[in-house]
Amino acid sequence: RSSDLANRVRSISNENATQVTNFVEDTTEPKLLSYNVNLTAETLTLSFDETVNASSLDVTQITVQDLAYVPLASLAQRRLLTGGNSSKEDSDLIEIVFDFDDLNEIKRLQSVAVENTSTYLAFSKNLIRDMNNNPVSERINGDAMKVNHFAEDTTPPDLWSYSLDMDTGEIAFTFSETINAASFDVTTITLQSASSNPMGRLRHLTDESKDVIRADGRFVTIKLGFSDLNRIKSTAGLAVGTYNTFVAFEEKMIADMNVNQVNRILETSAKKAENFVPDTTRPHMIDFAINLITGKLTLWFAEPVNSSVVDYTAISLQDHLSGTDHYTLSGGEVAHYNDSMKFVLQLNILDWTYVKQHPSLCTSENDCYMTLHSAAFEDTATIPNSISNQLNGTSALRASSFIYYPTPEFLQIRPIAGRLSGGTRVVITGANFGPISNFPGARRVDALFDEIYGRNSTVLTNDTVFESFTPTGLINSTALPLKIVIDNSALIKIISAAYTYLEPPIFETVFPVAGTRYGGTLIHIHGDHFGPSTDSNEGPVVEVRIGGKNCTSVNVTSITALTCVTPELSLGNHDIVVVVDEVKTTAPNAFRLLDPSTVTVINPPSAYRYDFAWVNISGTHFGPTARSKTAKAVRVTIGEKACQDAQVIVADTVIRCRAAPHLGPSNITVFIDDVSSAPSDVLFWHYDDPGTITFTEAHFNVTELEYYGNVTVARRDYPAFASPVDVTVWARESSAVSPQQFVAANATLTMKAFKNELVFRVRISARHYQPERLRKGLDDDVNVGLVITSIDPRHGYAVRDRTETTLTIKAICEVVSDNCLADYYSSGRIVYKRVDDLVLGE
Repeated sequence: RSSDLANRVRSISNENATQVTNFVEDTTEPKLLSYNVNLTAETLTLSFDETVNASSLDVTQITVQDLAYVPLASLAQRRLLTGGNSSKEDSDLIEIVFDFDDLNEIKRLQSVAVENTSTYLAFSKNLIRDMNNNPVSERINGDAMKVNHFAEDTTPPDLWSYSLDMDTGEIAFTFSETINAASFDVTTITLQSASSNPMGRLRHLTDESKDVIRADGRFVTIKLGFSDLNRIKSTAGLAVGTYNTFVAFEEKMIADMNVNQVNRILETSAKKAENFVPDTTRPHMIDFAINLITGKLTLWFAEPVNSSVVDYTAISLQDHLSGTDHYTLSGGEVAHYNDSMKFVLQLNILDWTYVKQHPSLCTSENDCYMTLHSAAFEDTATIPNSISNQLNGTSALRASSFIYYPTPEFLQIRPIAGRLSGGTRVVITGANFGPISNFPGARRVDALFDEIYGRNSTVLTNDTVFESFTPTGLINSTALPLKIVIDNSALIKIISAAYTYLEPPIFETVFPVAGTRYGGTLIHIHGDHFGPSTDSNEGPVVEVRIGGKNCTSVNVTSITALTCVTPELSLGNHDIVVVVDEVKTTAPNAFRLLDPSTVTVINPPSAYRYDFAWVNISGTHFGPTARSKTAKAVRVTIGEKACQDAQVIVADTVIRCRAAPHLGPSNITVFIDDVSSAPSDVLFWHYDDPGTITFTEAHFNVTELEYYGNVTVARRDYPAFASPVDVTVWARESSAVSPQQFVAANATLTMKAFKNELVFRVRISARHYQPERLRKGLDDDVNVGLVITSIDPRHGYAVRDRTETTLTIKAICEVVSDNCLADYYSSGRIVYKRVDDLVLGE
């Protein structure tokens, strides 16, 4: 109750307010208690311990940094704010909206304000004041305050604008916020000619344009890749000005610093370029190739060129950088490929033929250069740029590739001569003639004979063989040049003195003038214009006909001589026709057909190899004797040698002549009026010396129980074709008595040719001889003496060696003695043996 009775304070009205008697003003510095950062809302909210004067706020005193302390030199770790909007009401809470540039710079600094742990605030006392103008308590670097609450950026960026520079090939993009250039994916970008429905006039950029050449916060510039830039240039109606330059892209084209992907722009609502710089750079040719097989020039340019604007007369080919041999094109057709940076010019027939046939212009890369004048081409720019001049002596461009057939090579022509009227088929062998005619890739091949085209030239074997038929020629004693031309061009091979036109053949003589009617006679024909020899394989076809039948084995030995073998014909006279390359000459009744002679016997049949020997040859059809006035010409050969002094001594049947020295067997040929005899088996032999004649052993043995004892005479050290020889052997008594113990007649034995041993036989009669006592083997042996008494060779001279020998007739044993043993058997049989016959060990 005492409280209820307490004195209450007296009230003072507003009108009667009482003045303070003592006043102490506020001198305490306000303090920042905490702050929040919201990068999505783009705000910085400051919380103080008292009300602060909002109008005193100076945002430029704030530094946002990633640590409490950041070195002053480390600008990448802090951002000093430059401005921003803030709340106007005095309060202990002040909200600041980040300045656009500050916010994007903070986003660009990849270590600052990324999360709570990387967000610190430093500020001076001039940041703000309280209501009594007390400055805020500062937080300097080293004592920077960590954020209380941090909200990351979740807003996707937008493309605000872009510009395209077709001269430099650059696209500059401007985004709504700082962009992470490293996240740029150029392959999501499409350049197109309209905001929608570009009707195919667009280009999807490739990874070739991925290089970011400038990145500064919100600004990113890329360099278009070579192919992208040139494909854009080559697409008509695309990127010629801002009116037909639009861009579209996907979200993954780029992201901000917090990985927020950009808002996409669809191809149905593509964004127009804000600025456009046209292409003002003149195009230039960087390379060219020539293919004379197809007649095409392929040109490469540094940028797309307008294929519809080509001035062929501004294009020239020349033989060197500083050319002296020039050719200016007159026309053609052009085709372009892909991005119009590659042109293929199809030369017209006039230009193509001229270049192919020119011997010193464009025969390889080394003599093929191109010059251009500015009128030749222009690019695809809004205002077309003419091509850069490439001039003789300074900038003529050498072909990087030259395609043409290789130059033909020559090995041989067969035949090398033929008829004047032409039409001779010649076969030319060499290389680089191309595929077989009418096969894929076949080329034209011509043979020119003294500058006159051959007919129907045709390749027969890939690359190596072709045939042609000669044109009509002129009489000329010297060989004419041959020119091989490939593809009617300068691919030429000239062979001097390669082909000769032959005059018609001339017949002069034939030898022999007669032959056997059975044919087989080798004849020799002399005349002229028969062409090269058969052995050279260079001549034309040559035929010889006798009586309308062809000779065989025709062999041209020189331009004036040939041989052949006659056919079988009827008896009488016949025409000889010589045909050279289908041109013939006829010799009427020039050859006579006869029955052939035959050879049956020659006597003697042999001679010594070093001697001449008169022989008589017997046979038929030899004609009258030499003494008659009607004798025919007779000639004999034994082997390869003539048998001299031949003449018929018995009409028709015997010829006598002298055989020349020789060795071995020889065939015998008789020529009657140069007609050879029919083939014969009769041979004439020339023998050498018979060699050395000798008994083969100094002693021969035979048992008295044998009928004969054989003594051998042999030929030793004999030459080839050793002469037959007669050898006479005499047998004389020695200790054996004839005829009681042996019978042997003196005999002359003949050792024939190619036989080298003879056997002289002695008959043994001892078994019938009964001596006065029982025989005791060795003690009763007897001997027969043998002697070569004469050696008579058919030809040549023999050498004697061992001319005496003995034949021992070995007696049997009939008793036991010093020289005889006996074996006794239970049956009572006794077998006697000579001791000298026993084998060791018996």
